[in-house]
Formats: sequence, structure tokens, C-alpha cells
Amino acid sequence: MPKRVLIIGLLFCYVGVTMIWQVTNDFLSGSFNLLLPLVFLLPVGIGLLRGKPKSRWWASFWIFMGYIFCGCLVTHVLTSHNNIRLTFLEFKLQGKEAVPYCIGFIVLCALFLYTLKRLLYSVEANYFFRYGVTK
Repeated sequence: MPKRVLIIGLLFCYVGVTMIWQVTNDFLSGSFNLLLPLVFLLPVGIGLLRGKPKSRWWASFWIFMGYIFCGCLVTHVLTSHNNIRLTFLEFKLQGKEAVPYCIGFIVLCALFLYTLKRLLYSVEANYFFRYGVTK
């Protein structure tokens, strides 16, 4: 198995397990969490680790959904820039001062998603998903 597929599969599994934990905690505390669809990242991650081509398609779908989410976040930040608050460790900004930092973070997230997509469809990954072995 190529290391890139291993890392991406483990990343999907980690996010899926984290979302299961978060949704369960929210449900037990009496609230409903809209992150419920992200629970499906766990089976996608397991499928990636097993070399299932359909799981690679689903991973691409979730990466595309991440792009849409990034676009929605940028739109939200630009339209409600007076209400934006950014807190990172002891660094606190709000209002128009926080907008460039928020946009920069969203762009970094989009670049991360782009990197995942490129790695998922690299030559080594294509060979693994087609034949089940590494070159």
C-alpha cells in the first residue's frame, strides 16, 4: 500500500471516529449536531485502506464537499465581516481585522484538500486501486 493512501485512509478514519464521538456526545447532552454526515468518513477511510475504488470515489466526493464548505465560509466571512471573531491561543481579533486571517486559513484548508485529491489520484495510488498492490 502506498504511504499516501495509508495516510489519507487513516486521516479519513480519524475524522470519522472524531465525528462519531462528537455526534454521540451532543446527542447524549440533548442537542442535535449537523456534522452527522461526516460520520460516513469512517467507512470511506476503511475502504481506502482496503484499496476499494468506490471508497476513492467517495473520498473525492467528500473532498469536493470540503471545497463547497470553504466557498461558503469565504462568502460568510466577506458578507458578515463586522461579526467575525478570531481566537488562536492568546491571539484575538474581531471585525475587519480578522477577515484576512480567516480567509488565509480557509485558503490553506482548500490547498490541503487539493493536495489530498492529487495524492489520491497519483500514479502510485491509481496502480494500488486498480491492482491492489504497489509498484
